[in-house]
Amino acid sequence: MLLSGKDSGETYEEIKDGSDEFIIWDHPFDMHFKTKTMRGWPKFFVEVWQVDDENRYSIAGYGIAIVPFTPGQHNIQVKCWRPKPLDFWKSISAKILGI
Repeated sequence: MLLSGKDSGETYEEIKDGSDEFIIWDHPFDMHFKTKTMRGWPKFFVEVWQVDDENRYSIAGYGIAIVPFTPGQHNIQVKCWRPKPLDFWKSISAKILGI
C-alpha cells in the first residue's frame, strides 16, 4: 500500500551523444510503502521515448526494476529492451489478408 508519494510520474529529456551504451538518469523518488508480505512488492516500470529529427516521438524501450526493500539512497540499474520494429508493408498485407 502506498502511504505517501506519487505512484507515477514523468521526468526530463536526456540527450544521448552516441558515445555510451547507457544514460545516467539522476532523478530522486520519495515514496513510502506498507506491506504485510513480499508478494506484489512494487516495481519501477520505465518507458523510454525517442525523438527523431522532425520532432516525432516514438517508444524506444521498456524496463522494469524492483523498488529497494530498505530506505535510503540507492543506485538502480534498469535494463531496457526495445520493441521489434515491424516492416510496414508486412503489417499492411497481414491486415488486408487477415494473417
